[in-house]
Amino acid sequence: MSITNATSPLAMSSTYNLTPATSSLTIAIFKYQSWVQNRLNGRSYWLLVLLSLAVAFLCSRLFAKRSNSKEPDQIPYRLPLVGHAYQYVFHNAAFTDYVLSIMKGRSVMKFYLGPRLFYFVTGSKNAAAVVRHSGKLSADELFVYATTKVAAGTEADMQMFRNDKSGRGEKPAVPVPEDQRIWHPHHRLHSDYLTTGRSVEVMTAKFCEFFQAKLARFPADEWEVINLFEFLKKHMLESATASMSGTELLASNPDFTERFWRFDRSIFTLLFGGPRLLNRSSYQARDYYHQAAQKYLEEKKDFDFNDAAVDVDWEPTFGSRFTRESTKFNIKHFERGTQAGMLVGAIFALNANAIPMATWAMIEILQDPKLMATLKKEIATATIPDPETKQKILDMEKLKKLPLLQSIYVETLRLHVSVNVTREIMEDMEMDGYLLKKGGLVQTPSGVAHFDESVWGVPGHPATEFWAERHLVDVEEEDADGNIKTTKQFSIGKKTSSFFPYGGGITVCPGRHFAKQEIMAAIALMLSNFEIEFLDYVNKDGTVADRAPKDDPYYYGAAAMPPDRDLRIRWKRLEQ
Repeated sequence: MSITNATSPLAMSSTYNLTPATSSLTIAIFKYQSWVQNRLNGRSYWLLVLLSLAVAFLCSRLFAKRSNSKEPDQIPYRLPLVGHAYQYVFHNAAFTDYVLSIMKGRSVMKFYLGPRLFYFVTGSKNAAAVVRHSGKLSADELFVYATTKVAAGTEADMQMFRNDKSGRGEKPAVPVPEDQRIWHPHHRLHSDYLTTGRSVEVMTAKFCEFFQAKLARFPADEWEVINLFEFLKKHMLESATASMSGTELLASNPDFTERFWRFDRSIFTLLFGGPRLLNRSSYQARDYYHQAAQKYLEEKKDFDFNDAAVDVDWEPTFGSRFTRESTKFNIKHFERGTQAGMLVGAIFALNANAIPMATWAMIEILQDPKLMATLKKEIATATIPDPETKQKILDMEKLKKLPLLQSIYVETLRLHVSVNVTREIMEDMEMDGYLLKKGGLVQTPSGVAHFDESVWGVPGHPATEFWAERHLVDVEEEDADGNIKTTKQFSIGKKTSSFFPYGGGITVCPGRHFAKQEIMAAIALMLSNFEIEFLDYVNKDGTVADRAPKDDPYYYGAAAMPPDRDLRIRWKRLEQ
C-alpha cells in the first residue's frame, strides 16, 4: 500500500501538532516503509503505525498542555453553540455565580462572547491590578466602544480618539500638536470641574437648594404617604440635573425624568445586546433620551460661551462650569449627535448610581429605628440656621466627615453596586501565574470583591448583610482635661483594593465626589426635615409586597442595582 501526500509524515505531523521528539517514530516508520513491511505482515505493520500515531498524539497533547500550562482554563459552555452570550447579557448575576462555582481555587478563567476573548479575574491583588490599569491594560478602546453604543458617538468623532496616541497626561506620550489632542483636554475637563473642591462645593450647594425647595412643598405638621424610590427618582434626579446642567434643560423637556429612566433600563443591553435590529427597544430608549439634548442644544445654539456674564460658578442655561465648559468643548470638536450624547451621558453617569444608592441607604435606615435615631443625632451636629431664612441648612464640610453617615454610605455601595470593571490587554502579560493574551479583555466583578468574607466579614456580621457600623473603628482620644475617651471614627483601612464601586485608575469615575455628597445630603435633608415612619413594601404595580426589596438582578454587572420593590412611608415635615 502506498502513502499519499495527504498522509505523508509531514502532513500527519502537522495535523496532530507533533513535535520532532514525539513524531520521530512515526516518521521513521513511513520513511523506511518498505524495510519495515518486509519484516512484518500487513496487520502487524498497520497496528504498529496506529500505535505510533496514538503514542505521538498523546505525547503531543501532554507536551502542549505543559507548554500552555499558564493559560487559564476555559469556562465550560452551558449552551453549546450559543455559548455564554445569552446568560452573560440577560442573567449576569447567574453567570457570575456559575463561574464562581467551578473556579475551585483558580483565580483566572477565560470565556468567549462571540469571537472576543474575556478573562474572568478574582482575588484582591488581581482585582487591584485590573482596576488601576496596572501593567499592560487599557480602557481607551472600551471608552470609545461605550461612547459609541451608549452616547451614540459618531464614527468620525470616535476615530479622533483612536487616532490620538498622546494619552491623557499633561505631557503627550508621543509628539502631537496640542490642537490635535483629544484624550488630554477631555480628561482635564472632568478632572478640573468634577474633582476639584470648588466645583463640587458649588454643585452640592445648588443640589441642596433645589432638593430642600422640593421638600418644603410638603405642608408642616401634616402626614403624607409616599413611595420613597418613586419620589427620589423624580425629585432627586431633577435637583441633581439642575445643579449640574441648569434649570432650563428641564423646563425645555418636561418629560426628562421619564426619558432618563427608560434609558437607564437599556444600558446593559446597549453595551452587550447586539445590533439595533435585535435590540430595538433599547436603541429607541437611547434615541428618545438623546433627543431631549439635541432639542436643547438647537434651542441654545446662539448661547455665547465667551460672554463674561456667564463666567460664573453656576447659571441657569448650562448650570455648572463643568457642563458649560464641556459643552463648549464638544461643540467645537464633535458632531451634533455626539454633543447630545456627551451632555445627557454626563447627567446619566452622575445620577444612575446616586439615586438607587440613596434609596437603599434610606431603606436600611428606616428599617432600624435605633439606627435612625442615632443617625439623626449625628446629622444634627452638621446643621446650621440659614442667615436669611433661619431654616436649618447643612454644613457640608461637617456632614461629609460624619463617621456613621460615611460608614452607611460605603456599606450601601459595597452591597448594592455591581460593576464588571473591564480592561483591554495591550500586550501578552502574566497575572497570578496565568498567561493573558494581547487583544483579550480582562474583567473583574465588584460583586465578588465586595462580598469577600476574608476582607469584610466579622463575627456576627457576615459580608452578605448590611451592617451600618462595619466601617467604624474605636479610637481613644484625650480631651482638654486630660481624660481619655473612646470615639467612633470612620475607616476603610487597607480594604480599598477590594472596594471599587466607581472603578479606578486614571478612568475612575470623576463624578464620584459629587455623587457621594449628593447621596449624603439627600439622606440628611430628609431625616432632618421630617418625622418618618415605615409602612410597608410595595410592588411596581402599587400592591403590597410579600417581601422586602432585593437588588434588581437586571442591573448586575452594569451599575448600581436599584431595589426591585419600593418602600412606602408616611412623613411629616417638621416646623423649623
